[in-house]
Amino acid sequence: MKTAAGQRESAQLGGPSAAIDLPVFDLNVDWNTQQVTGKGPAGGTYYVQPAQPCAAQRPQGILNFGGGFFAFDDQTEADGSFDTFLPGGAAPGSGVEIAFYAPDGQRYFRQAYRALARIYIHSDRVTGQANPWTTPRSS
Repeated sequence: MKTAAGQRESAQLGGPSAAIDLPVFDLNVDWNTQQVTGKGPAGGTYYVQPAQPCAAQRPQGILNFGGGFFAFDDQTEADGSFDTFLPGGAAPGSGVEIAFYAPDGQRYFRQAYRALARIYIHSDRVTGQANPWTTPRSS
C-alpha cells in the first residue's frame, strides 16, 4: 500500500492492535553512483541493508531461504537528511532498504530495487524485478 508522511497505519495482530503515525521519509537512489540519499526524522538513527522481498513474495525453491543480512546504522543530520551507499552493489534486480524505529519501537522502512527484466527467447515469458507501484511497459 502507498504511504505518506502524516498517514496513520494500524493493524490487529492477533490480540493487541498496533498503530503508527508515519513521519517524513523520502528515499532516492542513484544506481550509477551507488549513492542513497533522502530525508527522515531529524537526528534519527537509520539502518541500511540490502533489500529482500518478504517471505511470501519470494520465489519458491529449496535454496531460497532469504535473510542473513546485517544492517549498519548511521545518523541523519539536524534537518533529517541522510547520504549513504548501496551495501549490496548496483546489479540489476538488487535493492536497498533504509529503516527507522519509531519511539515506541515499531520498525518502518522503504525499499528500492534496480529494474531487472528477463526476456525468454522463443516464448511469451518475461520476468523481472521492479519497484512496487510501478507499471512495467513493453514496446
